Amino acid sequence: GGASAVYGSDAVAGVVNFIMKDDFEGVEINASTETSLGDLDGTITNVSVTMGGNFDNGRGNAVISMGYTNREALFNADRDFASVVLWDPGAGNEADGWIYGGSSNIPGTRIRGATTNSFDYTQAQLTAFDPNCVGNCSGFRVDEGGNVRGYRSGGNPNDTYNYGPSNYLQLPQERYNISAFATYEVNEHLEFYGRGVFANNVVDSQLAPTPAGVTLTVNLDNPNLPADLLGLIANDVSRPAVPDDPLTAADESEPAYTGSNNGDGTGTVRISRRFEEFGTRNSLRDTSSFQAVFGARGALNADWSYDAFMNYSRSAVSQIQTGNLSVSALQAGVLCDGGPTAIASGCTASYANVFGGPGAMSAASVAEISKTGAQIDTMEAFQAMATLSGSVPFLQSPAANDPLALVMGVEYRESSAESRPDSVLGPDVRGFNQALPVGG
Repeated sequence: GGASAVYGSDAVAGVVNFIMKDDFEGVEINASTETSLGDLDGTITNVSVTMGGNFDNGRGNAVISMGYTNREALFNADRDFASVVLWDPGAGNEADGWIYGGSSNIPGTRIRGATTNSFDYTQAQLTAFDPNCVGNCSGFRVDEGGNVRGYRSGGNPNDTYNYGPSNYLQLPQERYNISAFATYEVNEHLEFYGRGVFANNVVDSQLAPTPAGVTLTVNLDNPNLPADLLGLIANDVSRPAVPDDPLTAADESEPAYTGSNNGDGTGTVRISRRFEEFGTRNSLRDTSSFQAVFGARGALNADWSYDAFMNYSRSAVSQIQTGNLSVSALQAGVLCDGGPTAIASGCTASYANVFGGPGAMSAASVAEISKTGAQIDTMEAFQAMATLSGSVPFLQSPAANDPLALVMGVEYRESSAESRPDSVLGPDVRGFNQALPVGG
């Protein structure tokens, strides 16, 4: 129970305390490199130089240390065990082994009705539409040839997207750091000390291309809409609720149904697409941290000592995120399809072809829809603290080896944090998470 008062609550909680060497003299150079055995990749290199010495007949000591770290990237695709997304088939299906899994956001676009997965098709109709849909289809997809097929969500094989290869298995990193420490003993009761630390750390995070599940309005006279998909939308009409049949005992009432055909020349569909045309999602994170501490400490007598210091620190993080998309720009691009309705509306956006299979979107539409976002985070803290610690020899239990120990102190602390994302990272964005400005 007394450990918290004497050593601080951090010691009770298990924080590791580093005791810095305060009499270093000379030059020390450390260099190391490590790499994977066999593949000889993912190399991590560390280099550091430390220089220091005593001055004024040993009363003072100063040390400066510099370091550099470089860590190469590794992708999931570089290792067989990580290159494919696998699913557990579930209890009772262990004999089937792991099955290929992934995401329903696929490059060829998974397409569903406004309120149903399969435009109100029954299982028999799905199987008639696509013989491969034997109890394992949920919605439709557009293949490489622009043909509409059933989307196989279960079984092996299935149509899920393997997002594993594009992701980092080991993040690339480049880090520079420099630190300086100094102590000077004025007399047996007073020693000044100080330290300054600066580090810059750059890390890139990478994910598979943006997945987006969005609801879109499409023109039924879109000349690029596959005929089979147009038929699915056009025939998926709304119907009113069906009341009970008073002549039968069974309850045959059905609720009102909202189809995908809006009845005004447009349709509503839900798409789940992997926007490979945008490239991978990357977040380049550049962090700079600084800390400065200056203080004085010493012994008042054999039993009591003091320590007083000021501590200032600041950390700033800059993030650049690429590969995002704007939902509103995507909707505008889908409606600018070159058909009669689009021409009459006078829309000017480049046509976003999400129904033409993988890679169907033009470079012009990608340039209009893709968004690069930025976010700046800053954290700042100031602390001033003075402590007086010691023991009271006349307050000692006969059963104890040491007398009562005390720590008394006073502290002032002020800290702040602020996160400032740009407008790109608002509710309209898909890709990385939305971010809101916050501070305090």
